[in-house]
Amino acid sequence: ADLAEEFVISYSNQARTLLRPAQVNHTASLLDDPFTENELRVALRKCRRHSATGPDGISYQALQNLPPCGYSSLLRLFNKVWESGRVPDEWKLSTIVPVQKPGKPPELPTSYRPVALTSCVAKLMERLIQSRLAWFLERQKLLPDEMTGFRPKLSASDSLLDFVSSVDHEGMTGNITLAVFFDVEKAFDNVSIPSVLQELTRIGITGRVQTFLSAFMSDRCFQVRLGNTLSVTHHRNIGLPQGCVLSPILFNIAMAGLPLALKRTSPYTSCSVYADDICLWTSATRRDTLRNAMQPAIDTVVDYLDAVGLNVSKEKTAYMLLPHPKRRSCPNIELNISKSEIQRVRVYKFLGVTLDPRLKGKKQADRIAEASTKFVNAIRRIGGLRWGNAPRSMLGLHTSLVVSRMIYALPFTHLSDTQKTRSERIHRRELRTALGVPRAAPNECVYAESSSLDLNLRATQSVLTQLVHLHQTRSGVTLLKKLEARRSKFTLHLQELYTAESSLQKSRPLTCTEEPPWREPSVMYDLHLPGVYRKGNLPGIVLRQIAEEVLSSKYPGALQVYTDGSVHFGTCSATAAFVIPKENTTWSGRFQAVVSSTTAELKAIEEALNYITSHTPQTVVLVTDSRAGLQRLANPDSMDETTATIRLALKQLHNTGFNIAFQWVPSHVGLFGNSEADKLAGAAHGLPRTIPSPTDFNATRKSIKSYITELAPTTYSKHQPCVTKGLTRKKSTLLIRIRSRSAFTNAFLFKISAIKSPQCPNCNDEENICHILFNCEEYSDPRHRFVTELARIGLRDPDDEDIIYPSGSARRRQIIQHLLLNFLDESGVANRLVQRTMLAVQRL
Repeated sequence: ADLAEEFVISYSNQARTLLRPAQVNHTASLLDDPFTENELRVALRKCRRHSATGPDGISYQALQNLPPCGYSSLLRLFNKVWESGRVPDEWKLSTIVPVQKPGKPPELPTSYRPVALTSCVAKLMERLIQSRLAWFLERQKLLPDEMTGFRPKLSASDSLLDFVSSVDHEGMTGNITLAVFFDVEKAFDNVSIPSVLQELTRIGITGRVQTFLSAFMSDRCFQVRLGNTLSVTHHRNIGLPQGCVLSPILFNIAMAGLPLALKRTSPYTSCSVYADDICLWTSATRRDTLRNAMQPAIDTVVDYLDAVGLNVSKEKTAYMLLPHPKRRSCPNIELNISKSEIQRVRVYKFLGVTLDPRLKGKKQADRIAEASTKFVNAIRRIGGLRWGNAPRSMLGLHTSLVVSRMIYALPFTHLSDTQKTRSERIHRRELRTALGVPRAAPNECVYAESSSLDLNLRATQSVLTQLVHLHQTRSGVTLLKKLEARRSKFTLHLQELYTAESSLQKSRPLTCTEEPPWREPSVMYDLHLPGVYRKGNLPGIVLRQIAEEVLSSKYPGALQVYTDGSVHFGTCSATAAFVIPKENTTWSGRFQAVVSSTTAELKAIEEALNYITSHTPQTVVLVTDSRAGLQRLANPDSMDETTATIRLALKQLHNTGFNIAFQWVPSHVGLFGNSEADKLAGAAHGLPRTIPSPTDFNATRKSIKSYITELAPTTYSKHQPCVTKGLTRKKSTLLIRIRSRSAFTNAFLFKISAIKSPQCPNCNDEENICHILFNCEEYSDPRHRFVTELARIGLRDPDDEDIIYPSGSARRRQIIQHLLLNFLDESGVANRLVQRTMLAVQRL
């Protein structure tokens, strides 16, 4: 308990000065409408089911499992709080769990990061408000382009991309870049709530939003939990609460005015704002020009942060000079924060990337190598040759712990070939560890069996995907225009992207709807059938009967419209179709360019809605087998071109008296209208390409993957992947070693100088996998049983490719692999193919 109280003292955040009372503007605004059931369901879908609970013990999973009456009661509670402005005290209490920071001394309370657990019910209501705030901010273009934190389709990589590309460009033109990196002390904990409310009033967000925030942010309490020990409850009176959904977007609102203030005082200085990570930079050839441009900008940042209750750490704030590549060094420049000189650094970690004046990335590569070695050693503890986790789970750990760190930083540094080779060796070494294959396994086989890429290609794919995301937002398009005007390696990436998907050159960013999403007409989206949880659990005839019963009982007398889409990525063809059986009406068409299957399904819905506008108002049910398409329509955050067109059509139909509903049904179960639409969409691949293709960013990502495949055809296996589900680590390793031609046959051991002869111990032939499978007389009895079982599943006269790399469905491949493993076990060679002798292993 005493230790918990020490943490309380460390985390207590009382105001240093007397705070002015928060002035709440109660003027009604657009965001004051009552919450709708669709908003609640969308917010719940965004919640992680297994997120930790707050002090009340209510989990997201419990809220998601509520019956329909429970949804209604929860919605009434939220609207009551929304209308009254009175927030339950339980929503203001948080439990703080200290988590030690990496590399910090464990005996100091300041070495621990406070992780706050708050009520999931409160966070759900916060999510409702956050969605409305996000729509309003993006619709009114209130957030500056320089701000990339906590915004859809934007990330820290975009800030790094802007900074590094600018430095590259200026270096090529002979300029020096001066960059200042600010460290803000406890940013979220010190933000002034009155300043946030004042900024909300300035941008036009008043009424119930401010009333709720004023009540929600005041009189907050917290307690620290260490194991099973809880401290006494304490109060905190300033700052945005940790662990709350609204805190990031409110912090953005508080910081939104900084870039505009900088443009007024220092127009030749660029800036990047990612949460509390602020970077300023300017470029010139003379030191005095750099200082004259930067010092006013520094003063502006300090004054602005002070106005919102934040302080800049004078000791941790630093500047860096990034000279022309051929220039050896630059003298220091005197820069100050409140008469305290800012230190110059040669290395600085900005947004997770260690930068140096030449952007060589050597320090970054060293840190990644050091961290990767620790993670690699940890991963090795959970899997060996015969025991441990499955290869796929170990590959997932490697990707998340090691590869993600490398890929994140690689595009923003100019690594030498030696450093790239070192990183690639770490990558391949861990791939081998996860797969359970020796170092002598060919690199191409290692990449193929792990379905992985080398780091350079993965970095290229990552940058191209990032550029796709930038195409989807207004701020992202602004950054793309900057990149096109700069001479840097990212201009080459843009050209690669346009090569992979030329339609992006004419694409438009996603735009928010004119009408608030919560004011759109209520449309019923039913994504389920009663008693149907997985299509494979019930026979097709039963599924068809259930679907027919739902359509007849739930929508009696409704006009049934069946829609479908079809995509063949191999031939770059996409189609859409709809059928109205009652009227014997059909329509089909083919897109001018390939789109995703979801977009094709939505296009069919769009055409069906356009067709029924000529009908008299009535109840219409659109039946589709695309659950993803209906989820996109039901999600107000979806802003793609096709979805926006459908919503506009739904609004017009609703205003003229139509009652529109959407019903999901499983595909290929014999439902008449659904089968007819499927046949029509399939036949449409032979039609002329007449439907204009909307910009489809999902299809673009597939195009990028195909483009990367063309760059490295040897990396991808021409064979279907190994099915390791349900197998032990030992059996999975054996299969992968056989597929990668690295099983410990005598031929392989002789090749790596582990033994003196490649001959089979039973005959004089060379012992390889083919010899064991087909030729060695020692294994004739188990081989006869093996071949007989293969013939039963239709595999007669197989060759080594048919057995080692089986094709067909996953079930068929799994059966062949199982028969192969049985043969190796009965032959007595399974163990030695994985681990021949301790001497051989040591020699490897």
